[in-house]
Amino acid sequence: PRDPHPAAPLPATAGPRVVREVLSAPAVLVAEHASLLDAALLMRTHEVSGLPVVDRRGRVVGVVSQRDLARLLIGSSRFSGIQGLLDVVIVGLTSRPDTVLPKVRVRLERTPVRSIMSRPAVVTRPGETLARAAATMHARRFNRLPVVEEGRLLGVVTRGDLVRALANGTGPTTGR
Repeated sequence: PRDPHPAAPLPATAGPRVVREVLSAPAVLVAEHASLLDAALLMRTHEVSGLPVVDRRGRVVGVVSQRDLARLLIGSSRFSGIQGLLDVVIVGLTSRPDTVLPKVRVRLERTPVRSIMSRPAVVTRPGETLARAAATMHARRFNRLPVVEEGRLLGVVTRGDLVRALANGTGPTTGR
């Protein structure tokens, strides 16, 4: 199968790779006042494990992930029996809402994203090296970093973006 997101090859004399060369854009995002169900469905539809969260002015104020949703559901005493993959929950919620986990669905519908998002958002800039972005992601155990310039969300750099750059032999490098 053909890679839908190939990293652009660079000349051998090029310096360190930077985030703008590999970021995924446009980013799928969610508003901070949206419901957790909306966020979960966006993640499912777009096959992503997390989303940048924006305020009413479009500024990135946090990130919400499948892990955040799972932590909420598994950590709640009312839903302590839930131990499966979040994807199974979402499929159940969308395919058989009348029979599968109706209490979970109601909770996700009534809970705003801002209540569980990670904040403040840890972001990167388009000119940041891939090596530094990868180090930040590794140190914080993040799967993605929103890419922001002058307060505007340009896209997201993901673990997959970094792996594709490495697989194509073009990054991340330290420039040494």
